[in-house]
Amino acid sequence: RLLPGLALAVLLWALFLRPTTPYPGFVKVLVGYQAKGPLDWPVMWWRFWGIALPTALAALWFIPKGLLRKVVSGAWGMFALGNLILFQPVAWDNSKVFLWAYFGFAGALACLLAHFWGRGALGKLVASVLLVALTLTGTAELIRLQRTDRFRMQAISAPDFRLAEALHEQTAPETRFLTGMDWSNPALWAGRSIYLGFGGWMANFGFPHHGREDDLKKMYQGASEAEALLKHYQIRYILLGPGERTNLAPNEAWLVAHFPVVLQQGDYKVFEVPLNR
Repeated sequence: RLLPGLALAVLLWALFLRPTTPYPGFVKVLVGYQAKGPLDWPVMWWRFWGIALPTALAALWFIPKGLLRKVVSGAWGMFALGNLILFQPVAWDNSKVFLWAYFGFAGALACLLAHFWGRGALGKLVASVLLVALTLTGTAELIRLQRTDRFRMQAISAPDFRLAEALHEQTAPETRFLTGMDWSNPALWAGRSIYLGFGGWMANFGFPHHGREDDLKKMYQGASEAEALLKHYQIRYILLGPGERTNLAPNEAWLVAHFPVVLQQGDYKVFEVPLNR
């Protein structure tokens, strides 16, 4: 079963996950996940999962031989891999591996709780205490996330969303926008394709994007090859807003002189690139 599983994993990686362009260091050995040293490793996992890890390890002794034991053993294998190998350039994405490991641990923990629950009044007390202890970490995290006075982030403002609605109504679905590299902008909320997204995610999926980023700046700044690049990348609209003005030093006078403004709301202008240019 191990060999077919590995073969399937390699096949799925080759079909769906392998970077189209070689990206150095996409997968690499990283011992300890995000721990700064060997002593920090147990502290890190205690902070993340509380008593779930040692309890899941102890639960192996109470799980009868069979499919569940194999599932839980496999979960420990995935947990070990996540602590030894960085599967994507951003360490946070190893959480996808740990999530599946945690699903396996949950089966072991449920088995352990059921074992104690069936051992009379004392067993029920132990199971109840364990259940509360196992959920404390998650409960504390839920309480933290509800502190909107301390943790608040606006995904999109009301004016930006109105602009997104206008773009959705007034542009064709297949059109491509030239925008800045902010993680959120009206063109995305309108459901339109953009030339280049948030740079922090490009490397994470194995896309070397620095060449395209250089071309992005040339198009906004009206470089000598700007019009040729717009045609090459099949750009239909250019979005100019606060993010683009702050991060890309656009040549707004050049944009106004070369392309008609088809939509303007607040601090945003949308330029149309004629098809016959």
